[in-house]
Amino acid sequence: MTLSSNAASSNALNTSPTFQVNTGVTLDLATGIRVNSLTKTGSGTITVAIGGYFLAPTIGTNNISLYTDNLNCGYSFVTPPIGGALFLVE
Repeated sequence: MTLSSNAASSNALNTSPTFQVNTGVTLDLATGIRVNSLTKTGSGTITVAIGGYFLAPTIGTNNISLYTDNLNCGYSFVTPPIGGALFLVE
């Protein structure tokens, strides 16, 4: 994306929701949504950079911006408790 003037926001999403893994093949990691590290080019300024930003919907009886059964924040390849959350605090 190239921005030549100020903007309130700019968004990009990379998804690959279907994986065909044939017999005898092992896939070490499959992600439904992956946002790679943000990269800036040019001499302009980005005030706030966020890897994932979820606004709460307003059209449902119950509105949830992000739902997860097993949340893992800050750990690679560590299984969180079933139905719980695992956070890395430094």
